[in-house]
Amino acid sequence: MKAAEQTQANLKTYRSDDAWLTLWAFCTSEATQLNLDPPTVPRVRQPPRQLDAGGPPCIQSVEECHRVVFFQLLDNILQAIGDRLQQNTMILYATIEDTILSAANNIQPRTVLEAALETICNHFGNDLDRRKLCLNIEMLHDLMNSKVASKISDITEALNALGPA
Repeated sequence: MKAAEQTQANLKTYRSDDAWLTLWAFCTSEATQLNLDPPTVPRVRQPPRQLDAGGPPCIQSVEECHRVVFFQLLDNILQAIGDRLQQNTMILYATIEDTILSAANNIQPRTVLEAALETICNHFGNDLDRRKLCLNIEMLHDLMNSKVASKISDITEALNALGPA
């Protein structure tokens, strides 16, 4: 989730006129150096006569046409990333990870830990025994032997070091 948020932040920096002008200048100069055809405006399709109000067609510059497409692409990407981050399952997985890491490092107050466990148990229903889960969560800190767990794999390594069950 942090990587996705950082990607969103990086992409938002391209959503400005200054960034667009820099990108446009770079792309056109590269195209010239590579002897590519210059960018063009796509052919404008004529609307059916019954829908046409008779006004002149909207003529855009080549740069403006590609700018609109580029900004639409950025908006779609940012929206897709945002939608993924807001899914209930992503929020649940982040809660589970945070709860496990906090318990292993013994940094969360008991009330916060119990609220997180309540959320987790409500999601999984009868698949989890709340009492056993609470006991196992409380033992995580002792299992880590005062080592700091910065990621779930640190806890996994500590569990594997115990040997086969």
